[in-house]
Amino acid sequence: MNTHLIKKYSLALRLLIIFFVTLSVGCVHESTSSSSIAEKEFEARINRIEERLNTVEKTLHQSKVQAEREAEARKTLSQITTLVSQGEVDQAKSNLAIFLERYAGLPAERRARQMYVELSVVGSTVPDQWGIEEWFQGEREIGSGSEKATLLVFWEVWCEYCREEVPKLQALYATLNGKGLELIGITKVNRGTTDDEVKAFISTQKLTYPIAKEDESISEYFKVSGIPAAAIIKDGQIVWRGHPALLSEPLLQMWL
Repeated sequence: MNTHLIKKYSLALRLLIIFFVTLSVGCVHESTSSSSIAEKEFEARINRIEERLNTVEKTLHQSKVQAEREAEARKTLSQITTLVSQGEVDQAKSNLAIFLERYAGLPAERRARQMYVELSVVGSTVPDQWGIEEWFQGEREIGSGSEKATLLVFWEVWCEYCREEVPKLQALYATLNGKGLELIGITKVNRGTTDDEVKAFISTQKLTYPIAKEDESISEYFKVSGIPAAAIIKDGQIVWRGHPALLSEPLLQMWL
């Protein structure tokens, strides 16, 4: 609610209060005009109503201020997300640190903190042990020091957003694999899904890139708390971390 509406409703309420209280006082004076006790009682009533109205106004004002700060926070977070999509990870991390201090306590802080944790792995070396339990297709070595950029995508069959994003990556893979991009799908096959369901999804979507089943250790290492998620590794280091929807051909070309 904007300031104009708050003032408008406040004035209307005050006029309504004055009308009814004046009417009541008039009635009392007609029957007990000499009663000062009645006058004090009505005066006290007016004061109590005024206090309540002031409280309502204060609450409305605070809600307005918080809504404005949340909108500002969301806009700032969107700008930081754009930096991630452009590969400006260091700048994004710096801006997130400022964001978390400036917008502490707001709903947008939760997503910002998750993003900050995700980006914290950038610059780290790849894990020594990968915890691969099974390869559904395309078995290969990961993190072997190859100069090729490798895109890791964490997903599950039951995840609606994964089912939207994972097939899109096939197009990127088809375009950039010949230029040096490797892509590996990582799944835990949890929440009651089965290996057969994963295989059926791979077949239906005609996915050709390697896909492996992990023991959860890879997700933990890459700070995956929500899926789908993605990371890029090159020369034994994690060079990017984010949501697959932020991936684009120009972004991936940076590491090819």
